[in-house]
Amino acid sequence: MGAVILPYLGTEILIPACAIIGILFAICSKLSSLLLVSLLLVEEEWKEREERHERRKKNGKREKRDN
Repeated sequence: MGAVILPYLGTEILIPACAIIGILFAICSKLSSLLLVSLLLVEEEWKEREERHERRKKNGKREKRDN
C-alpha cells in the first residue's frame, strides 16, 4: 500500500465540508449579483422619474401617466 495523503475519516469530513463551502460561495455570488442588478435598475428608474418631474416643472402642466 502506498503512503496515504488523507486518512479515510479525513476524506469523509473534508470533501463534504469543501462541497458545502462551494455551494455557499455559489449562492452568495448569485445573490450579490442579483442585488447589484436590482440596485442598478432602481437607480435607472429613479432617474427616469426625476427627468419626468423636471419636464413637468418646465411645461407647467401634467403629463399622462404610462400605466
